[in-house]
Amino acid sequence: MVNAICSTFNSFQLPTTGSLPDQLSAMVAKGRAALDKLRTRDREMVVARVEVQWSIQEIALRFGMASVDAARVAVSRSLKRLTAQLQTEGLA
Repeated sequence: MVNAICSTFNSFQLPTTGSLPDQLSAMVAKGRAALDKLRTRDREMVVARVEVQWSIQEIALRFGMASVDAARVAVSRSLKRLTAQLQTEGLA
């Protein structure tokens, strides 16, 4: 299920002609690159929480985590790793 979410996110295509400024397209590309550099589980948690907007409870259930608190900590750490990667890409 989570792999399907990542596939959907990764298959999204930006318009190739003039509807978005070049700078925005470059930022989105860098953001995707940062997301792609995360470990699979981190990437899946970020996508589940941010893109799909699963609740922490849903993430705990679907990822087979011991508790909601464990899911909250795991998502928080994944988001921190993404932030660090975005800083490396010059976006945060």
